[in-house]
Amino acid sequence: PGAAGQDGRTFASWLAATGAPPAARDLVGRLVSGGLLSAGPTETSLLETLFYVASGGGTEPLLGYEGGAQET
Repeated sequence: PGAAGQDGRTFASWLAATGAPPAARDLVGRLVSGGLLSAGPTETSLLETLFYVASGGGTEPLLGYEGGAQET
């Protein structure tokens, strides 16, 4: 539900709306968007980001080394 709205919203705009400190938003944006999608958080939609993270089983298996996607 609401997929069209989430696809029209960037990951960066969602991060900004969380109220997290700018340094935390920048770190999460670079790790998730840059590290996983090879794009900046302003270049990826929230839906695309959520789909990718969910498909990979969460951020730990995707970004982690031991037993994660980076190990294989």
